[in-house]
Amino acid sequence: SLNFNVCPSRIIYRAYGEDLTVSGRNYAEVEALDYALFLEAFAPGGKFYGDTFTSPSALS
Repeated sequence: SLNFNVCPSRIIYRAYGEDLTVSGRNYAEVEALDYALFLEAFAPGGKFYGDTFTSPSALS
């Protein structure tokens, strides 16, 4: 048995890393910018608007 479809899965739309000591911004500023980008991406007309995925239960 190869144990197909028994591992947990995640959907990662993006990842971001920033050295706040170099950029001079604080966590709250970066979080606000990230949240604005998130809302834009999932709003009508956004890159991920209406995105769907297959339910893991349908794969077994």
